[in-house]
Amino acid sequence: MQDFINHAAIERAAAETFSGPRARYALLAFVALIAATAAGLALAAIWLGLALLVEETRKALLARAPDLSPAQANAAHLALDMVSGASLAAAPAIAWYSGGALGPAVACGLFCLLVLHTALSARRGRIHALASCAPYALLGAAFLVILSELLWANAPELYMVILGALLVAFVLFLPEGLWGRIQKLRRRRPA
Repeated sequence: MQDFINHAAIERAAAETFSGPRARYALLAFVALIAATAAGLALAAIWLGLALLVEETRKALLARAPDLSPAQANAAHLALDMVSGASLAAAPAIAWYSGGALGPAVACGLFCLLVLHTALSARRGRIHALASCAPYALLGAAFLVILSELLWANAPELYMVILGALLVAFVLFLPEGLWGRIQKLRRRRPA
């Protein structure tokens, strides 16, 4: 039987999508598509428009970075990455507050995807990567507070048990923390 799949073309398309010059746009489109499943097409389109505006502004400001001193350029890169991270972090928040049945699940999936993307694509050191993930940390803290409030309202006698079980699960399965797990995965990845 003849093989009709052109593996070289698929590999070229994947390389272009995930590491090419338009990879950021592919990520934004993918996140908007996922947000649309939970929040609806209108909210996802509004978010995508704002995210594209932030991305184009980021690119324009990065074009001016070579004129700055090294310290100023590093600060500019950090600020732009944090703003970009904040615009991306709005997508899980939109999905979470959409009120749909799948909203929280979609929001958690998007949140994990975007944190991993930010951590794995950091090229300026650990401190820069941690600061770039700050919007996600704030969003994660908000999720934890909301989860605790929802559990308190719906199961006041069990909410501490459930939150305690989540904490124990993180300690058992991620003893080095999320950042340590990400670093371990990055070390395993071939160069």
